[in-house]
Amino acid sequence: MVCSVRYWSTLNNVLPRGLNIYDAKGARIRTDQYLNTAPYSRMDVDLRQFGSGVYWIEVVDRNGDRLAMGRAVVVR
Repeated sequence: MVCSVRYWSTLNNVLPRGLNIYDAKGARIRTDQYLNTAPYSRMDVDLRQFGSGVYWIEVVDRNGDRLAMGRAVVVR
């Protein structure tokens, strides 16, 4: 399953963004960095390698501060 994550940023705040992926136990299993070029840029993450389950996706700024968090459910 490929998740598309979007986070609204004002035009003067389209800085690098990061995604932290956590499994259902709360262990961080992946971290990705994205260079957003528009206020609502898409950040894709492929969760297929981790198998079925519930995953938490955290959007962070360049300092690692949380901007948003959401859940993805992968079913096979």
